[in-house]
Amino acid sequence: PADGLKVKLGKQVLEDREPFTDDNLNRIFHAPGYRDDSFSKAYMFWTPVIGLYTGCRLNEICQLHLEDIRMECGVWVFDINDDGPDRKLKNASSRRLVPLHPFLTDDLNLPGYVERMRTQGHRRLFPELSKGRDGYGKNVSTWFRRWRRKIGVDKTFHSFRHTFIGHLKDRMVDPVMLQEVAGHTVDS
Repeated sequence: PADGLKVKLGKQVLEDREPFTDDNLNRIFHAPGYRDDSFSKAYMFWTPVIGLYTGCRLNEICQLHLEDIRMECGVWVFDINDDGPDRKLKNASSRRLVPLHPFLTDDLNLPGYVERMRTQGHRRLFPELSKGRDGYGKNVSTWFRRWRRKIGVDKTFHSFRHTFIGHLKDRMVDPVMLQEVAGHTVDS
């Protein structure tokens, strides 16, 4: 009965998952929100740059608690975990420590932002995001989709992850280390 049937994969689905090009990244990070520091919400500034420099999934970023951002052995990390009722992971190998690039910690002062959120009494990195059926990422995903179209970029937020992983592969990072940082299952 299924003879002749096949799953239709649109061209856009495959293209949306490709890494960002240099032109895409220039359009994103030189767009008005970044150029003139005019984003109305903190997540609009932080989530794209965190996605690019960590390869974390959108919901992993959006559900971060302030306690998940800390120093481990002298290195700032994100502790990606499912501790507590308001956090979830894609799979067991998603639980990991992700080292933060010095651009996030030194140049953009993410630890300073974390400390400001703490002093304001917040528990989460982006308290303005509310949890939905699929986690905290829905509003960010909707915003990013509209914004990227406005600035002429044709890829989704997930392309930050593919860009990050592609750059690590290009630099010949050990495959096991790459899989662990990305939260992929290590085959051996």
